[in-house]
Amino acid sequence: MKNRLNSKKIQNSLVLRLLKVVFSIYLIITIFITLTQLVYEYQREKVAIIKNLQATQAIFEENLTAAAWKFDSTQLEASLVGIQKVPIIVGVQILQMEKSPTWSKAFPIRFGSILNKNNDIIQADPSIKTAMNKPYIYLIPHQFQLKKNNIVLAEVVFYSSNQIILDKIKYLILNITIAAIIKTLILWLLFIWAFNKYLGKHLNRFCLAMENVDIEHVEASSLELQTENVIELDRIESVFNQMLQGIWENKNRLESLNRNLEQSVLLRTQDIFNKNQQLEQLDHEKSEFLAIAAHDLKNPAAAIISFSQLIRDLPKNKDNLDRLNSYNLFIEKNAKRMTDLIGHLLDIDKIESGNVSVQLKDAKLLDIVTNVIAFNQPQADFKKIKIELKILEKLPVVLTDEFIATQILDNLISNAVKYSPLNSSIEIRLFKKFDKVQFEIQNQGQGLSAKDKQKLFLRFSHLSAKTTAEEHSSGLGLYIAQQLAAMLQTQICCESTENQGATFSVEF
Repeated sequence: MKNRLNSKKIQNSLVLRLLKVVFSIYLIITIFITLTQLVYEYQREKVAIIKNLQATQAIFEENLTAAAWKFDSTQLEASLVGIQKVPIIVGVQILQMEKSPTWSKAFPIRFGSILNKNNDIIQADPSIKTAMNKPYIYLIPHQFQLKKNNIVLAEVVFYSSNQIILDKIKYLILNITIAAIIKTLILWLLFIWAFNKYLGKHLNRFCLAMENVDIEHVEASSLELQTENVIELDRIESVFNQMLQGIWENKNRLESLNRNLEQSVLLRTQDIFNKNQQLEQLDHEKSEFLAIAAHDLKNPAAAIISFSQLIRDLPKNKDNLDRLNSYNLFIEKNAKRMTDLIGHLLDIDKIESGNVSVQLKDAKLLDIVTNVIAFNQPQADFKKIKIELKILEKLPVVLTDEFIATQILDNLISNAVKYSPLNSSIEIRLFKKFDKVQFEIQNQGQGLSAKDKQKLFLRFSHLSAKTTAEEHSSGLGLYIAQQLAAMLQTQICCESTENQGATFSVEF
């Protein structure tokens, strides 16, 4: 099994693969050059054969012309016998003679040649052999005309054979082939030696050096090769050492990231813990919210039912008109209390769900304040409270949402009326403060304790101060007003001392 693995490693060796590629290219080039050389030698001998045929033509052309002119078969046959004795000629053909000569032998089928219907020699006669007892492989023709007095007497074709060429160059072919094989084997050995010396040895050394690198202590490791000033090996050594340096830097960076990640996990865990506590607080507030909302809705609903039953059972006569009117007023009062609470709950839902859109535009704050005062004036008149509006200077227009601003100011003014004593006064001031307009409202009520100030803007916050004419308070008005103020990127502020009234302000 081990031998098989070693054999597979050798087969997959980079050196062996490169050696195969280089040697294959060399082998192809060698074969091409050898074949080119053989073809050249063949063509050179063929040219020599053609020249010899031309020389034979020059020797026998005159006798052939004379024999053809006289139609002398004896002289013609004698010339052909002489031509036959030329070593390079294996056949002769005479065409287009006006009078066929009388031959002692069949002609023009002669000297091992067979004619087709067009009188072309197409193959050698197997019954007639050359001096070397080999059939002709390929015929080389040389054709010329016999002329006298510008009259064409006949066409003569001398035939030679490539077998003659092969006989002449066969030893040369053998020598070239053997030389090519010997050079190939020598170069193969040289390739093996050179690749092992200049590539395989360095690659093995490189692999051993990499195997000895301590990854756990990469900062103390480096690759040192005996490069012998080989550019590629110097580059490999430099790149590998840079890679080790990068690994070390990345290792430090990774350790730092791990530490930061652990810190982030701790912070995130703490954040989740805080969020859970907030969720628990919100859940507690929700339960408290539902309990208070149910209580505040249950009492007026029960009162409405009770007084409705009293009205139903009470005899309808003039003596009971005052009682019926008081019952109706009580029902109306509790119904309004329920309506206000439901309205506040719907406002809170819109605010916290983000369904309240802010549309800013130029508006006159004085007009908004005047309208809100007029809306609350009947309740103030009922309690004999005087509302004084003081404009301290000329006011510019403000960029605000009129609906949201109206809700904020209505809450502040209605609260001032609720908590102001009878026969008191409420002062409202409007003045310019830098690039803003400030609204202030001051009452002469009971004021706020330090404890009241801490929960002033919380939901369902019931303070120590009480309304002065038994008006109902849901504890949601100031919470809603503060949330609406935040949408206008402002806030409601309060200054108060217990038993000395309170001043609320907001900037637009």
